[in-house]
Amino acid sequence: MDATQELSLVPTVQLQQKYWVTEDSKAKLLMVGAKCLDIVSHRERYYDTTSDDLAMAQLWLSQKNQQWCLILEPQEQVVKDNTANPGPEVWELSCQNKTENGQAANPALYKSAQEKRQIQFEPNDQNDHQHDLNKMERTYVCATSSSAYNELVGEREIITHLADFLHIDLKPEEEGNITMEDFLQKAGIQQYASNHIVNQTTYMLCNQYMIIIQRDESSLKESATVLLDVDILNICRGFEEIEKLANYLKFEHQAVQSEQERSI
Repeated sequence: MDATQELSLVPTVQLQQKYWVTEDSKAKLLMVGAKCLDIVSHRERYYDTTSDDLAMAQLWLSQKNQQWCLILEPQEQVVKDNTANPGPEVWELSCQNKTENGQAANPALYKSAQEKRQIQFEPNDQNDHQHDLNKMERTYVCATSSSAYNELVGEREIITHLADFLHIDLKPEEEGNITMEDFLQKAGIQQYASNHIVNQTTYMLCNQYMIIIQRDESSLKESATVLLDVDILNICRGFEEIEKLANYLKFEHQAVQSEQERSI
């Protein structure tokens, strides 16, 4: 048996390391010739009345990959906020300053919608671009504060809740059969914004390294998973090569960044 055949019999393993993506990472990734193999994305659409009735009442209606979702603040919190200081300003502050744990949010996390989301914003009316952008921004922050808000995902449940809120009387034959689209038309609810969001992108570099960049919904950050196949005799060297690549691409160790965030 020659040396080539002996090497082919050495078992291989797949090494995996995870990092956080920094601002310079993607540019460097493209500079070194990484090839995009796959993109996983979804489209979110946001709905309200022309007079913002839902937003004023802390109700956020959206559709993601054909799945409807209505986010609403617990009733006791709505009553408390409205009693303290009624009006849209209360909603904006209570929403934008909450994190997943209900604590004060780090302002650095809440940048513009164009920076937080990737790809494009599509307003219905160019003249309402800024209004819709701000509204979508607040919707997104509320959606990430899952511990402070309730979420309805069943169409019948959403229709029932909205019909009660908007004081729309549904006929007996409509209650169990009306479609979401028909109800929106009946209620005067229409789409005010649409966003195409990239969830995951897979790259191949030097025909060796597979790099998977994923968007984390809860933290608004992107993580990078680096995969490398090596033979079992070169595991240590393989980890060293991954680390060199990560340093060049400006990836950050997740444990390091988590420690930095705790100190903020």
